[in-house]
Amino acid sequence: MLLSSRVLKEMSGLGFAATELGAPGFLPESADGITAELGSYGMTLLGAFTPFVFHQKPERESALGVARETAQFLQRAGATTLISSVVQDLRWSHPQPLSNNEMVDMAEMFDRVDDICQEFGLQQVLRPHVQTVVETKDDISRVLDACDVGFCLDTGHMAFGGQDPVEFARDAFDRVGHVHRKDIRLDMTAAGLRREISLMEATQEGISPHLVREMLTSRVLFRPSRRRDIAAGMSLNKTPPLPMAFLA
Repeated sequence: MLLSSRVLKEMSGLGFAATELGAPGFLPESADGITAELGSYGMTLLGAFTPFVFHQKPERESALGVARETAQFLQRAGATTLISSVVQDLRWSHPQPLSNNEMVDMAEMFDRVDDICQEFGLQQVLRPHVQTVVETKDDISRVLDACDVGFCLDTGHMAFGGQDPVEFARDAFDRVGHVHRKDIRLDMTAAGLRREISLMEATQEGISPHLVREMLTSRVLFRPSRRRDIAAGMSLNKTPPLPMAFLA
C-alpha cells in the first residue's frame, strides 16, 4: 500500500476535495486523527465501505450495533456516507442465492440502517460488489423491488455482475446517492463469477485497468449525472495489483 502522505498530496494536487476511508492503516484510527490528516491537505472524509450480514436473523442485532458504531464514527470524522455491502458472512464466503424470506429480512435491515444513518446526518448507499449477496444484475433488481435503499453506482462491480451501469444510471438514477467510477476487463468476469479465479487473483492479473477513454466507464457518466446533483459524490477507483486482505 502506498503511503497516505504521497496519495493524499497527489489527490489534493489534482483538485480532489474528499476521499473515502480506504484500507485499514491508510488513514489514522481515530476520527480526530482522520480529520486532522485530511485537513492538512485541504480534504475531508466522504465515507467508508462497510460489510454487513443483513439477511440472517441471528446476526441482526450485531449488524445494527456495528451500523450505529460506524455511523457515530463517520459523523465525528465529518463524513456524509455509509457505504454498505452485504456479505454471506464476515469471512466473505462465496454468496448463496437469497430465499424470499432472506430478501425480506435484508430489505428490513436496509430500512433500519437508513434510520440510523439519518439520526447521525448520513446517508446509506448499498454498493453491489463481487462476492457479496448483491453481486449480479438479478440481485440488484431484487433489491430495487424490495426496498428504497440508495445505491452506490459502482461501474466496475456492477459490470462484473452483468449489470450494465449505463442502463442502471438511466433506469434507477433516483436511487443513486454515490458513484464509484472504475474500469474493468469484461473478458475476465465470467471466470470470477464461476469462482474459477478469486477477486484477488483477478486484480493481480489486471481486471481493473487504469481509467481510459476507450473502456467501460467513460461512456457511463457524466451525461446522466448532469440531470441532478448526486448527494454524496463521485469516487475514482483504481485497485492496485497488490496483495490485500480484501480488495475494494
